[in-house]
Amino acid sequence: MGRKTCHIVRILPKSVSHKDYPENPRTFGEHLRKARIDAGLLIKDLAKELGVTEDSVINWEVRGMMPRLRAREALGRVFGGCEKWLNNL
Repeated sequence: MGRKTCHIVRILPKSVSHKDYPENPRTFGEHLRKARIDAGLLIKDLAKELGVTEDSVINWEVRGMMPRLRAREALGRVFGGCEKWLNNL
């Protein structure tokens, strides 16, 4: 009998296309976007949870800006602080 291969299919929220999902994140912004999407959060949801504007989240995810200390601490609370990319802030 031949070997069967298993393919993992990630189900993304309807508002996210596969081209927008960073499968292999390299930058802080890509890691943040992946974690946010995996948690099922929209930008506005994450912004509200962190107490920042939606523009702030967009700046971090897209424009390469880094969050300030207060926002980094809030990110640690939201994502459990166990994400490797969070520890490198």
